[in-house]
Amino acid sequence: MKHNIDHEETINGITYKIVKEPDVERVKDFFIDVMLSDEPATKSTGGCVGERHPGVVKQALDIINDGVSLMAVDTNTDELVGIRTSFIITRDSGMSTKRSSLDELLREFPESYAHLVYWVDTIMWVPDIFRDYPEVNKIFEFFGLAVKEEYRRKGIAWQLLQQSLEVVSKVKCDAVVVVATNKHSATLFNRMAMEILGEVVWKESQVNGRVYFDNCDERSMIAYFLKINN
Repeated sequence: MKHNIDHEETINGITYKIVKEPDVERVKDFFIDVMLSDEPATKSTGGCVGERHPGVVKQALDIINDGVSLMAVDTNTDELVGIRTSFIITRDSGMSTKRSSLDELLREFPESYAHLVYWVDTIMWVPDIFRDYPEVNKIFEFFGLAVKEEYRRKGIAWQLLQQSLEVVSKVKCDAVVVVATNKHSATLFNRMAMEILGEVVWKESQVNGRVYFDNCDERSMIAYFLKINN
């Protein structure tokens, strides 16, 4: 793990803890089988459901191995019931990031996922954030949030966010960024009083003359920003 952070707390029978090496594979599988399978935009095109595409697997593992992602485990069964994958971006590394074209993303990822990443980069480009907020030098990106279906509506997603903020404090980040691809996660980020950075409305968003996610059940995808006062 790149960052050696310890965090663990049990609330109402669910243990929230940093993902360590023994759990990397099952968190990666949860990311693909639960989070990506439920993500509205890619789901609307039939893409990524259960698929172990090398580009997606590599990205998931790179994020998890940054060492600041959280997992939620049922203390009675040891079942993995939720994840909040995250990673840290410093000003030095973020400002040198090169934005990939859609063609480049299509060579790296499945088609639907490549289009999703393209629009994420469009509304939440990290170098722009560092330029707009000169006092920010270390960003904590919330990348994936998912809870197993039978454990939803129990406050687990909210606790994953709250526990993640404690990790943010431990690693001394200046800001948090995240993209909400559904109204449920957007409700949580609004509850946290996060600032909206940008929004893409699916039926109005074209690339190369095509609206790719025109059948998505969700109206839009929203990028959020939260300044942290350490």
